[in-house]
Amino acid sequence: MKVLLLDELEIICDGLELLLRDFFPVERISHAHHGSIALSKVGKDNYDLVIMDLALEGELDGPRTLKLLREGLPQAKIVVFTMLEDEVHQKHAFLAGADGYLGKKMNGEKIITSIDDVLKGHKIFAEEILYGEWGRTDKKGSPLKLPITKREREVFLYTIQGYSQKEIAEKMNISIRTVENHRQHIGQKLGTNKKRDWMQIAKMYH
Repeated sequence: MKVLLLDELEIICDGLELLLRDFFPVERISHAHHGSIALSKVGKDNYDLVIMDLALEGELDGPRTLKLLREGLPQAKIVVFTMLEDEVHQKHAFLAGADGYLGKKMNGEKIITSIDDVLKGHKIFAEEILYGEWGRTDKKGSPLKLPITKREREVFLYTIQGYSQKEIAEKMNISIRTVENHRQHIGQKLGTNKKRDWMQIAKMYH
């Protein structure tokens, strides 16, 4: 796996490199401290994973750099690793094509777990970003809720993130059979068992 680390602080890049080499089969890791440098490296190599800060200074700020990296590396996984943990920045990163958004206050274990999930094809963002904090409201302006229980909601969210029944069972500490039952009940309540339909429904509700 080829990795590009983009952060203005060398100590951050060094720390991430040590962490990644301990847990992933890394072929090569490159460092960049400015957006323009990162983009110049993209032209010379095809990276599988990019981990970048969003708080970049210079001609190319973080959001602009992210957008250009996504255009230059359409197949790569891009993870934002930053101190900017507010929803506005998360939303912008999500819309620009990032696959995950991690805070620098996370411990090493959580960072590795999240990156591993991204590499498996999952999106790692706050629920409000993934499932529409700007969703539908009732006549009083209160957000509408999915007509499912709290546990069914967990299964629903994991499912549309791409987790398998086995993975959901492990995350929720329940049996695969229980996951199947929850999915069946959700399908009955929503009128469909198709994942693509669930994803469309998720955009409409909190």
